Amino acid sequence: MKRAKKADRKLDIQSILIGSRSQLFSWIGLFLCCLSVSNTYADDYFDSITVASNGRLTRFDRDRITVYADIPPFEASAYNETLSQSLSLWEKGTEGKLKFELTPDAAAADIRIKWAYQQDRLHSNEYIGEAMLIRGSAGFHVEIEVSLRDRTSLKPHSPETVQTALLHEIGHAIGLWGHSDDPSDAMYFASTAKAPTARDIATWTKVSETAIDTPFHDRALQALQAEIDEDPAVAGNHYLIGMIYADLGDYHLAINAFQRALELEPQLGVSSVQIAEIFQQKGIYDQAIKHYTQALKTAPSAEVFGALGTLWLLQDEFDKAVNSLQRALTFDPNSATLNQNLLAAYHLWGVHYMKTDRLSEAFKCFERGLKRFPFSEILFSDLAAAHTAVGEYEKALEIYQRVLQINPRYTAARVGMATTLNNWGSKHARNRKWAEAIACYQQALGHDPACQPARQNLGETLMRVGWEQSASGDMEGAIGTYHRLIAVAPDNAEVHNNLGVIHFRKREYGKAKTYFETALALDADYDEAHANLNHVRREWLYDLMKRWGVPLAIVLIGFALVRVIGKRRKMTTSHRL
Repeated sequence: MKRAKKADRKLDIQSILIGSRSQLFSWIGLFLCCLSVSNTYADDYFDSITVASNGRLTRFDRDRITVYADIPPFEASAYNETLSQSLSLWEKGTEGKLKFELTPDAAAADIRIKWAYQQDRLHSNEYIGEAMLIRGSAGFHVEIEVSLRDRTSLKPHSPETVQTALLHEIGHAIGLWGHSDDPSDAMYFASTAKAPTARDIATWTKVSETAIDTPFHDRALQALQAEIDEDPAVAGNHYLIGMIYADLGDYHLAINAFQRALELEPQLGVSSVQIAEIFQQKGIYDQAIKHYTQALKTAPSAEVFGALGTLWLLQDEFDKAVNSLQRALTFDPNSATLNQNLLAAYHLWGVHYMKTDRLSEAFKCFERGLKRFPFSEILFSDLAAAHTAVGEYEKALEIYQRVLQINPRYTAARVGMATTLNNWGSKHARNRKWAEAIACYQQALGHDPACQPARQNLGETLMRVGWEQSASGDMEGAIGTYHRLIAVAPDNAEVHNNLGVIHFRKREYGKAKTYFETALALDADYDEAHANLNHVRREWLYDLMKRWGVPLAIVLIGFALVRVIGKRRKMTTSHRL
């Protein structure tokens, strides 16, 4: 039974190592199936269980394992029953320590089983199953594929034959990433076992009691080297050694092993992929692209096209990136990662055109992207930003409104609307259309209160309008405008000073004094406010003297006359006495 493993890889914009399914790697299992370590039937075969997992013990960190299975293309009830029996045999063999739970959620399942209508003609008709270990940033899962028809005769495989294959592949999935040397075991490379044996269970028990990710590189290398010494022409063994060296970080030896595998089997595209990944991790992108391209000649896949697309994207080769990602999606149209990367490519491509003032190309890029992603908030926002850049503000606002209809919580659209309204307000301000400018700035702040350019522009425009109103004698209008400015910028010392000046002109010295003092409280070094405050104090005193000086003098004179008259009357009275 052939089974395969995939290396540690993933595909996204930040980390561009290959990930997900690929037929590219599936036939490596053929070499693994021919690998058998001579242990002379020890109590277990623990020493060989990491040869296909990069030399590290790899198992699930829980005993309850979720399983998803496609619907078989024919004889569905019979093959589904076969799957249930195979899972039950492992549960029974481990005395309930392992539990399997069927789930309808393929994306969340630990083990994902696919029924193939018939065997791939590239594979020997002796092996009908394969298990693929797929690592990612969030852990790993296992994909199992079982062929239901013979490659040559196209006759359906019996449920018994399929059960033997499932037992073996499930064994890989639960941590036995190697083979027994005993033909009676379920994990023998060409097993005919109908149930896990005592050795299978003993090996699994030892695996379950060993810490996850424990390195056994030396044991795995020793096992593989023994196979190479016996038959050095098996390309798959060199590939597996390369994977172990790569896990150890010895990239020189890893590349040598992968290249040796390619010399023995030029069609072994997976070796080219691994070499490409090493160069990619080292940042040597030209060599990575070279080897990914080499892999495409023998085994084109979504993963390799996707990795190439991401590499081109990192180098701002947007046209090539889009082309590669589109090719990747022909293999896996529903890949969330590939679609995300293609969307990112259109976004970055258009933004690049905008930054280089090639706005017509930017429009074409965003519109092309929207044909592929017609409900993308990102691309719609990009298109609106392009309209803003060419001064088509109404069109930009219309598109932003469409974005908010798609996603009312899309903050970037509100920020974009604020930017557009601010720019539109600036255009009105340049044309001295102050009311329109002020309205635009206020609307901008309504969409994004943190839009500092709009806040600053609103303040400056209100200041300018207030100044012009004051200069033209419209004091009440200026006062109203300045108070609107205070509502926007209460810490603006200048507006308080200007209000002080207006009230001074209106001879409202008390109010003027208060505004000048407020201005100085906000800015103690405001020389003009200092001068104005001193001036208003002098004018206020002069005004008081001017207004109350004569009446006060009359009162004082009157008081003096009263005192003089009183003294004279007193003297007259005394004289008479």
